[in-house]
Amino acid sequence: MPEWLRWLVGLNLLLASFLWIGEPVVIETGLPPGITGVSFLNFILVEDLADTGTLNHEYVHYWQQAILTPIGSGLIYLPGAAYSLAVDGNIWSSNPMELLAFALAPYDLGFEPRIVWRW
Repeated sequence: MPEWLRWLVGLNLLLASFLWIGEPVVIETGLPPGITGVSFLNFILVEDLADTGTLNHEYVHYWQQAILTPIGSGLIYLPGAAYSLAVDGNIWSSNPMELLAFALAPYDLGFEPRIVWRW
């Protein structure tokens, strides 16, 4: 196995372990129009901390990255986004990872952010 690939796999697993061990850092901040939340690694960015639907949606993405690893979730998310864009004209409507997050958002997932930054 090439050296760069070993480093990539190792970094991917290291980042996934941070997701399992740590907690998400929720950052309340302004986002571009039409976007209410974003999740990447240990960070969840939301426009409104009181919007539990958005928090839950992004928390599902947080766990998708933890379970599938950051690279694995990206390898699943990007083709799903491309398919959704081709079929529906947006990256959310037919993307399986988004559909799961939308389906679970209304439920009480037990997510109480303990680390919150207001930016």
